[in-house]
Amino acid sequence: MNGSTQVGDIKSFDASRGYGFIRCQETFQVYRRDIFLHGDQVATFGTGDRVSFLVKAGPNGHPQAHGLQDASRTAEDAPVLSATAEHTELDMASTKTGKVKSFNRSKGYGFIEASGSDVFFPTSLLPDVNIGEDVEFEVQLKGGKLQAHSLKRIPKKDFDAKATKKLLRACASTRKDSYQEMFALLNEGADPNGRDVTGQTALMVAALSTADSEKKCRLLVGMGSDVHAVYREEMTVLQWARERLSCKLAAHLGAVARGEQIDCELVLDMMASSEV
Repeated sequence: MNGSTQVGDIKSFDASRGYGFIRCQETFQVYRRDIFLHGDQVATFGTGDRVSFLVKAGPNGHPQAHGLQDASRTAEDAPVLSATAEHTELDMASTKTGKVKSFNRSKGYGFIEASGSDVFFPTSLLPDVNIGEDVEFEVQLKGGKLQAHSLKRIPKKDFDAKATKKLLRACASTRKDSYQEMFALLNEGADPNGRDVTGQTALMVAALSTADSEKKCRLLVGMGSDVHAVYREEMTVLQWARERLSCKLAAHLGAVARGEQIDCELVLDMMASSEV
């Protein structure tokens, strides 16, 4: 991919550390990670900006972005879904939920990821919105393109701290009743995205369990565990699973998170270390 121009969104940039990352679906398929963005390359761009860039190998061999150019999207770039199609992924008549994927406050628009589609929205609908926030909205078609309106932030749920601690222990437990205990704790208010003292999420702890790990992971994802949650240094849970356990596990978790029905037996390489 070296030498070819790619397009992606600046996922994050920390000015104090002098680096950030670009999210690009095409490069992720090749490198299995977001593209590193050095402060020398960022120029006037910021988080949420859509840019074109070249990929070069950095000193550690990992891909880095160079030669950034503006590649801003407009409402005309949003995916087209027909309101009369028999199998539209987004029901035009109902209220939908999604996650803010990117935005550019200076240009006044952003995109929400919902049911596999990117939905355009004017930032004036929710001026203080942040990337990664869960939102509720309705959809209208403008010029044959999807656009969100009536945008509202979904309040974060208050979780039971004690139940969350018990959930983390149950995720790691080898007891035969640990799955049933997890189910009960989640319904009692435990946080499916709770973290232990090392920063690992419940989903990561369950993935390392030697007892019913696949079943536990399915339960957690179904109850709201975020496979795209950032673990450390911009590494998501999926990236952690891919690098620390197996590509098969990462693909499985991603598919479950998308709601795909998978009928398979997942075999983990339990020789992988849980130390990160």
